[in-house]
Amino acid sequence: MRLIEAIDRSFGAKHDYITSNPIESLELYKTFSKTTPRIKSLSDQLERSSGLIINGEGTLIFGKSTSRDALYILFAIALAREINKPVYLLNAMIAPCPYSGEDTEVVKSAIPLLEYCQTIAVREHQSYEYVSSKIGNSKLRLIPDALFTWGSRFRNCHRALQKEWEIGSSYPTHEGFSNISFNRPYVCISGSSSAWRYEHSIQPQFKKLVTSIQNLGYPVFCIETCDGDTFLKEVAIECGARFIPKHTSVFAAAGLIGGSIAYITGRYHPSIIASASGVPCIFLSSNSHKTSSIQKLLGYDEIIEFPICPNDNQISDILEHLEKIAMNRESMSRSILNNYNNQSDLAMSYKNIIEQ
Repeated sequence: MRLIEAIDRSFGAKHDYITSNPIESLELYKTFSKTTPRIKSLSDQLERSSGLIINGEGTLIFGKSTSRDALYILFAIALAREINKPVYLLNAMIAPCPYSGEDTEVVKSAIPLLEYCQTIAVREHQSYEYVSSKIGNSKLRLIPDALFTWGSRFRNCHRALQKEWEIGSSYPTHEGFSNISFNRPYVCISGSSSAWRYEHSIQPQFKKLVTSIQNLGYPVFCIETCDGDTFLKEVAIECGARFIPKHTSVFAAAGLIGGSIAYITGRYHPSIIASASGVPCIFLSSNSHKTSSIQKLLGYDEIIEFPICPNDNQISDILEHLEKIAMNRESMSRSILNNYNNQSDLAMSYKNIIEQ
């Protein structure tokens, strides 16, 4: 035990001030700041600033085991309030966990901190409704994810990749992009933030899904968006599909996704990247409502979310949906692009908030 404690101390764990209660975290922080200049530097920097801008992303999920990142955001707001600095919580998704339910104690401590914020900008309707039910909507704004402003950057990526596939090579193996052919329709597939919940069953089911897509005549690219998609490498090897590793250039990956007939994914930002090129997505479940809410933003006729670990019948449903997309690809693409452009215009509002 003493050895473990010594290792913890060597990494600064004895000064860990983040708890499930942001006010307790703040008090611990103030205690440690008295003897540890490195910790105190955080409040010193905040004192010198005009305020605190927080990029919320998909972090604020209030589940029975709320993530450390979410608890740190709450602490940061509490610290800013302590020294009377304004807080702008932007580009955020705020929600209960769909698996464990809402952690009422964390939410109870979060409410006065959210009320303190000068502005809260959430990126989709369900977050807006959730936060509004807690603190009202006087400080609340609905602004699409900031990534929507990058559409013009992503749309040219597929054309560039067709001309020079080497831009997708990743050091040191150059795996993934060598000798890619774009002369026939193909499908891209990724995982989801909730894939880890099915670690023992997801690989064999994804193998069935990829094989079934190949049997329809479509080459498949398994795109590892982050560590949570690592299982896709074995899936690709077993199925003879192409594997695109997570360290691939984002623009090269965007080019590959942007040329696909459809993208099967439970990932929020990659689905936005696909939509920038009008690529229809088949959405898988995630750790929140994000894959259903993005469909609403993009004007999908039907809001459909398949399980991240589909059973055999659900795989058949995914294939049926894929064939429906293939039949209506052109009209779906136009609709997605029109809605994407509308969301892109709205997302430019972040610039005005920051400049003010």
